[in-house]
Amino acid sequence: MGLSAEIIEKTFKQAKEARLHILDIMNATIIKSRSNLSPYAPRVYKLTIPIDKIGAVIGPGGKNIRIDYRINQDYYRYR
Repeated sequence: MGLSAEIIEKTFKQAKEARLHILDIMNATIIKSRSNLSPYAPRVYKLTIPIDKIGAVIGPGGKNIRIDYRINQDYYRYR
């Protein structure tokens, strides 16, 4: 049984219209980007690792990656 294709299609259409409506309101409110970011705003950093150093970053058997994942997972879980 479950949901019919018609209901699913209608749901996605309504969701898209709602998102676009919200974005229109946001665009009318925020005319231009701010010239300075809040010190609390998240930042995105990009690192380029030399190919010959990738093994050192990953660690033996991916050990370093797994440790970093666990540390970050705990950090975000308790925020």
